Amino acid sequence: MGVKMKRILYGTILLVLFSLLGCQENYESSKKIKVLQEKVDSLRSKMDSIKFALQYHILYSDYEKNEYVYLDLTSEGGYVSVKIDLGFTLLVAVDNVEPFLDGYKIRLRIGNPYSLHFLGGKMNVFWGKSFINMKVVDFTSSLIPAYWNVVTINLTPFKKEEGTTIKINFQFDKISLHKKQSNTN
Repeated sequence: MGVKMKRILYGTILLVLFSLLGCQENYESSKKIKVLQEKVDSLRSKMDSIKFALQYHILYSDYEKNEYVYLDLTSEGGYVSVKIDLGFTLLVAVDNVEPFLDGYKIRLRIGNPYSLHFLGGKMNVFWGKSFINMKVVDFTSSLIPAYWNVVTINLTPFKKEEGTTIKINFQFDKISLHKKQSNTN
């Protein structure tokens, strides 16, 4: 074997060895990248859970500022009073309950015993075991003064096994009083 052939053979062997080492490094790097990607995915999942928990806490801590009222959907007649965020008290009564899809259609009467309009309001309704389900009902018009205002809500899913009580509270942005008519005599 000549010197030239030995150089070619050694060069080929070195090339193969470097290629194998390079492949080994790529394989190791690929494993490390996969492990790091799994850790990133796990952290993202934990971060999403924390984000949801924080949003849930902020949402429900805001509702804690107002008084709740519990309404038994099986009782007829009567009303309960509920204090709202502006310091006033409204009256609430169950008017009618009927099955609707996999839940109930509930007609409530909300009494505004004052001579002012409540504007920009919403009613937060909770139901189910531990009141885990929630629906926000926006009022598209004001609560008429000295009047029983009727509001119909559909709560689904709501199975009888989850109980027959709902929990509600109210939030309003503003109130409005009637303006005195000026006499132009």
